[in-house]
Amino acid sequence: MCRLSTPWPPPRRYVQCWGRRAVSTSVSVSVSGSGGGSEGVCVCVGVGVDVVFATTNEGKLTRAREHVARAGSRVDIVAWNNAVYGGRGMDHLVETQRESVREVALDKARAARRALTPRLGRGGVSPREDASSVNSVKARPHVLAHDCGIVVRALGGFPGAYTKDFNFKVGGSGLLRLLAPLVDEGDVGVVDRAASWDETIVFIDGNTDEEVIFTRESTYDGEISRYMPKKWIRWRDAPERSVGAVFVPTAFGFHEPLADVSEVDYQRFRRDAPSVWNAFAEYCASREW
Repeated sequence: MCRLSTPWPPPRRYVQCWGRRAVSTSVSVSVSGSGGGSEGVCVCVGVGVDVVFATTNEGKLTRAREHVARAGSRVDIVAWNNAVYGGRGMDHLVETQRESVREVALDKARAARRALTPRLGRGGVSPREDASSVNSVKARPHVLAHDCGIVVRALGGFPGAYTKDFNFKVGGSGLLRLLAPLVDEGDVGVVDRAASWDETIVFIDGNTDEEVIFTRESTYDGEISRYMPKKWIRWRDAPERSVGAVFVPTAFGFHEPLADVSEVDYQRFRRDAPSVWNAFAEYCASREW
């Protein structure tokens, strides 16, 4: 449940939201924006409300859809579609390199918002779009963006927003070597292996330009494994998941790296672990569209 102390939404405030199974620290949610000063029409398909997800990652798209469906929301998470959105594709967006995943997600959402807002002609209709078409996109669609990265306490929160490059250039095996105990005159040093995933979802309301930000940062509710995966149930040939493969979500009760846990346990972790996905899904289910 999302625990709110004041009516939703004020112009700006911070609340705490818990996932369906609260086994670690909470998700921070902040709201800021014009608070309703903009005119616009949200994109609707049947009884659902479209939220355009600025991603080409099918895994993220699937996960977002699973969570909002499980929460009972009438939101439809739709893929970035060049044909529907007047040719404005992901090639128009350049992902920035920032110091935090929160900043990356904000940049991505704002850039997507600009790319998906057509130049309006008379009557508020884009000259590039046919207002009579059932597939016509209104002026101001809702937008969603997400970014995440693993943070390791012994490395001062690194790699964080640099996780994507870290996966390919250092990888899980390199990370284990970085955290290997040091030997100094026969004494084995103790290395802090605490780690967690920083993640942020940014939702921009199509009607008000309000930004709702869901973020988990530096919770350190897991650790980096002391060994490489042995079973390799998943991600053996997926360098983009190299670091995630050696992460152990200890706060969720796991004692082996994610690449080794059973499929049943892995799906339970994706579904029930505290995350920005659960917080966003509960927000979608509880708000009035």
